[in-house]
Amino acid sequence: ADWDRVVARLNELGVRHVREGVYANPAPQWRDWNEAYYRAVELAAARGIRFTFGLNPPGRGTGSVDQILQVVAGRLRHAAEALEAPNEMDKYVGGPRWPSVLSAYGRALHRKAKATRSLRALPILGPSFATPDGPSRVGNQRAWLDVGNIHPYTGGLSPNPRYVKAELARAGVTAPNRPVWATEAGFHNALKSPRADHAPVSEAAGAVYILRTFLEHFRGGIRRTFAYELLDEQPDPSGRLAEQHFGLLRNDFSRKPAFVALRNMLTV
Repeated sequence: ADWDRVVARLNELGVRHVREGVYANPAPQWRDWNEAYYRAVELAAARGIRFTFGLNPPGRGTGSVDQILQVVAGRLRHAAEALEAPNEMDKYVGGPRWPSVLSAYGRALHRKAKATRSLRALPILGPSFATPDGPSRVGNQRAWLDVGNIHPYTGGLSPNPRYVKAELARAGVTAPNRPVWATEAGFHNALKSPRADHAPVSEAAGAVYILRTFLEHFRGGIRRTFAYELLDEQPDPSGRLAEQHFGLLRNDFSRKPAFVALRNMLTV
């Protein structure tokens, strides 16, 4: 709802690569929404920002693989620099069939993208996982992806080389001998959050840890890391809702120490 301001903050931060969904909602009632989304992407692209476009799992109503690739190959091609298989299906879809559905979807994405001349050069990122056994349930997908994908959240702990090495080993299950990107990594500042699976950090500690994340990933051989996320999605004065405090910016667009630290490192 305030996209111009989002793009201005991205430019200030110095980030030129972002990760976002991509949509080709075929239902007539989504036509105006689609158009607004495409215009937003075009505005960011005009400022030099390029997109890794993540596809939603099948059945979400955001368009088939063919419909989405048609949008990316056409109107959004100048903005696209990578395509990503569905996000954390082990967590958000679940059930006994998600591994086979995900594998089939990844094969279709790779086959159809590589058969499209204007998309052939775009790397295909493999799927990300949220559960420890997610990669092993899907198995080796090397033939259908160009880049492995990890979400190496450390909770309230400082990133370290041992953890990075372990995450790279997890990536090797589905993407052996492929380069690896971390398409999500970050920290939340909901200091009163009751979540046991992801401890909070203070805003001051978050500034240190986000720099360590990028530097440890770089040293460990991870080719690209995306910070999750730019902006706190909704206000939460209680400090209890972890998902509303992952941003480098607060919900009112004010800068957290992590934003300033990352901006300064990128400037240097």
